[in-house]
Amino acid sequence: TKARSLKEVDQLWPGVFDDDNPGNIDEAAYLLEYVESFTKLFDDKQYKAAAIYVANCPRGILHNMEIMEKFKAVAEYEGYVSPLLDFFEAVINSYSAVRHPPIAKMSLEG
Repeated sequence: TKARSLKEVDQLWPGVFDDDNPGNIDEAAYLLEYVESFTKLFDDKQYKAAAIYVANCPRGILHNMEIMEKFKAVAEYEGYVSPLLDFFEAVINSYSAVRHPPIAKMSLEG
């Protein structure tokens, strides 16, 4: 139900809901929490999860060259697939799903 999902979101991102009207979301707080969650995943070297987080970010706030450069700068990682490839795979798939073209410079890099 909608009420249950709102409660779940409030548990994941406390302070996101407007105290006067729990149905309203404080978008700035939500976006900040989202970016902080991405940063934690990236800092914890969970690169694939961080890439998926970027791909699903609201308003495309993490679809930018700065984030791509973070993935590009990773020199040591576990597994066979580089974090940069995980990033491009997730982001390009998200662009095709929502039918928005990627940033031109980012497309050239990928």
